[in-house]
Amino acid sequence: MRPGPVANEEGRRGVLRRFGYQASDKPAPIADPQAAWDLLRADFASREEGPLPLDQLHPDVRESALAYIEQRARLDRLMDACDAAHLRILEEGPQPALVEAYASDRDAYEDAVEDFGALRVRVQAALDILRFG
Repeated sequence: MRPGPVANEEGRRGVLRRFGYQASDKPAPIADPQAAWDLLRADFASREEGPLPLDQLHPDVRESALAYIEQRARLDRLMDACDAAHLRILEEGPQPALVEAYASDRDAYEDAVEDFGALRVRVQAALDILRFG
């Protein structure tokens, strides 16, 4: 038996929870930047200590880190939009307009994931410049 749609998404959400995702019926809140950075800065750990707290970062690095944090919060909102569109399909049936709406939301989410990856590279590059010159 195949898992239902909610179970199908559970693995993906398990990964997202490591980065602060919380399932909710309410729209995703705007993240507290310092708390979000505390979750995300482990992405940049190295043999030395991990990156400094957000308020101690060099302004160039902090700007990149804030963009990374904002994109992470955007991913929650886009995932919520995907969930809502998918639920409408389940409730009302696979009408073309509903399927197109879901596909559009899903495309936006996937594009945002790619942007999140690019921002991660940008933060890492800024940290490396400070670390290694």
